[in-house]
Amino acid sequence: MICSAVLISETDVFVTIAGEGGTEEKCLSPNRWKRLIRQMGWQTPPIVPFPITAEFYDRLTYESDVTAAIRCAARIQSQSPKSKRELIRKLREKGFKSEPAEEAAAFLVQKGYLKEWDQAYAFAENAITRKRYGKRRISASLLAHGYESETIRDVLAQIPDDLTEEALRVILKRKYTPFPTDAKERQKAFAALMRLGFTGGEIQSAIRETQEKGDE
Repeated sequence: MICSAVLISETDVFVTIAGEGGTEEKCLSPNRWKRLIRQMGWQTPPIVPFPITAEFYDRLTYESDVTAAIRCAARIQSQSPKSKRELIRKLREKGFKSEPAEEAAAFLVQKGYLKEWDQAYAFAENAITRKRYGKRRISASLLAHGYESETIRDVLAQIPDDLTEEALRVILKRKYTPFPTDAKERQKAFAALMRLGFTGGEIQSAIRETQEKGDE
């Protein structure tokens, strides 16, 4: 195989490889191209055309794959913020191999395009204030989206308790005013609130507070 052409622009480096099976073109970023040159131990790239080794071809293919993975990851992240783990899974679903997908996700973290703590906090705050979920359901949702347990614990610890209390008050006012006194209906309402992620203690406290205010 030989490298028959190298076209360099501000955003891309296109490398054309010619072999017995025809030609193929690899696209990588200028920084990835510079990295490849360093990996090969070259001060400057050889003058085109030049014969290439299997090592050069493999490294070129990898850097091209990482470039494509980073660009795909950036598009995914701009559409809907993902955890690092979920972003890697999305890239794998799109056909990228594990190593380029993991390097792309790490690159976005390094550059500040993927901020897991900030994303998880925004998710939790929105889930409490708009969807009226309790912390248990939020925790389960964040785990399902690939956030680390330690991050989730830290985020939920920062959510003010009064937000949880307010979410419960809103639900009780909308759906359970007055709260059922029939044992079967009361059990059903209690179970529904627990499915929303509230603890038994939180529910009992909110019911008691609502009833006390109603008696005033």
